[in-house]
Amino acid sequence: MSDLALSNAQKRRDDLASRINQLSQSLEDCRKEIASIDQFIAAWHHYADGGQHSPSIPVNTHYTQGSMTLNSVVNSARIIPPKNPDRETVGRAAWDIIVKRGRPVMRGELFNELGKRGIQIYGKDPEMVFSTMMWRMQEHFVRLPKFGYWKRNEPWAPAGYVPGATVEDDGEDQKIFQNTIFDPASVADA
Repeated sequence: MSDLALSNAQKRRDDLASRINQLSQSLEDCRKEIASIDQFIAAWHHYADGGQHSPSIPVNTHYTQGSMTLNSVVNSARIIPPKNPDRETVGRAAWDIIVKRGRPVMRGELFNELGKRGIQIYGKDPEMVFSTMMWRMQEHFVRLPKFGYWKRNEPWAPAGYVPGATVEDDGEDQKIFQNTIFDPASVADA
């Protein structure tokens, strides 16, 4: 009799575990659909405003066991962040902007120009996320203190930059590095 009870308990446990997996998958599918809808709504607002304002959605992706009530599921539509573009897309656009300007471009100016081209970067500090993306593309770009981002393979005489030379750090790169280590959530998509 104890063998039958144990067998029944194990079967019930397996059935419940299977149901939990199915519900988890269903919940994940719902979250993905909500994120897709949020992106549509953000884009709609962006274009309804004539493309003048960048869409923004508050960010909060912390879900804990038992925290998913009907209200939290309904409200989660307002808290799922949009996904950042990949580094290659950002890098190609930044390269194009720098080439067209024919000079180094400061971070804020480059960030704003990307926004005008429809490339939106999200996060707690979007400009820092952008800086981290650029920092991770050091094989293509160099940040010249007081001048901005420039093509790594081309000299820029006003800054005394020649390809292959060490660029004097003004502390900004260290700030980016520390932000990446101590606040990884702010640069998660970078």
